Amino acid sequence: MSKDSTASFASAIQGAVGETRACLILVAQSGRPLQSPLVFPLWNVREVSLTRSASRDTHTRVEGEQLLLELADGWMSAPHARLVREPGGHWRIHDLGSKNGSYLNGARVSSALLDEGDLIDVGFSFLSLQLQLPQALLLELQLTEAKSEPVTTICSELYRSLAELDRIGESKLAVLLSGETGTGKELAARRVHAVSGRRGPFIAVNCAAIAGSVAESELFGFVKGSFTGASEDRQGLVRAAHGGTLFLDEVADLDPAIQSKLLRALQQEEVLPVGSTRPVHVDLRVISASCRDLDALVASGGFREDLFARLAGHHVTLPPLRERREDLCLLVAALLKESLQERAGDVRLQREVLRTLYRYDWPRNIRQLKHALEAAVALSDGLELRLEHLPSELRQQPLAPPPTEAADDDPLRAQLAQLLSEHRGNISAVARALGKERVQIRRWCRRWGLDPDAFRERS
Repeated sequence: MSKDSTASFASAIQGAVGETRACLILVAQSGRPLQSPLVFPLWNVREVSLTRSASRDTHTRVEGEQLLLELADGWMSAPHARLVREPGGHWRIHDLGSKNGSYLNGARVSSALLDEGDLIDVGFSFLSLQLQLPQALLLELQLTEAKSEPVTTICSELYRSLAELDRIGESKLAVLLSGETGTGKELAARRVHAVSGRRGPFIAVNCAAIAGSVAESELFGFVKGSFTGASEDRQGLVRAAHGGTLFLDEVADLDPAIQSKLLRALQQEEVLPVGSTRPVHVDLRVISASCRDLDALVASGGFREDLFARLAGHHVTLPPLRERREDLCLLVAALLKESLQERAGDVRLQREVLRTLYRYDWPRNIRQLKHALEAAVALSDGLELRLEHLPSELRQQPLAPPPTEAADDDPLRAQLAQLLSEHRGNISAVARALGKERVQIRRWCRRWGLDPDAFRERS
């Protein structure tokens, strides 16, 4: 983007407090996988023209209420597609007879209604529509090129959760992190520890890997001679975190007998080593994580309710990768830099590789993405990653079906409203009831003007 355009957009963003936080983000280009995301504000804009740039740079200009976006992408047509804001604030994409087509969330379209987080694929370029991006994130995105570190996320939900964690981190409040395996719960825990200012260490404990028979001595330590093989005093993992942070990963797998001892240790701020009669004071911050539904475990008696209350001082659920596809570009860039280091800037991704990565559901989340890219780098010459370098489960996925549109009088709207009422606005519960992802429920809520918070208030 030109310097003049960057300055004008930065000025627009800074003056946008209180305005509609809608924008289009160029999240990735297959020939430039390490490129930072570029943000294009959409408030005061009613139409976006997507076309091929005549130069090797991306250019933008505004003519009245039309944004002309010329992308440095030789695979695009001139013109390629148009985005139009319709009455009610909805956006629609129209393909303009482009040679290589326009794709929405992996499916080729001629005209389709857009929604929050939708991924638009034109040529070698991938853009994400964000209708309610936080003001602070807009500024951060605009300043990315001037910073040494990229933004962590451009997913609004995750950005807000991380911002909450940053504020909570300065206190001693216990934090509970929920989310599927591989969503980055330990990274989030380390982030909280980093902002806490606590001088002690970060001690991570995999509760699922501690056998019940040795859990007490592993966690709380022991004194010499307390059992066969106890040849010396051992402080245990809880005491090792003194002055710092204790991270209890997969806390739902703790043995019930250990749950009661852990509760007492947290309440009294002291531990009793195995074989000792003298408790030892500990000063620690506790962060817990689980991929299981602790609320359901508490309800069924599988987890102590009093311990849950102690651990869930602040509860954050990290979204799975399939619900934050706009972050794939950031994750791919970071993982390529990790694998290829100084050679990462030379790598290119075949168009179908990026499309496949964005279309896949990633059941094992970021961990699976990391392994897929590591395998692709190993199988390639390190300069171009092609479709055949990806794992077979990614290459064999079915093509995305064409998008369907829901009318305002769709019976699904009434069903959604009924479920929101029954579940008191709980998006996760409604998603389970309908067999859909949470992101789809949120999209329907926005489309039909259903506010989940309002259903909580009614209850």
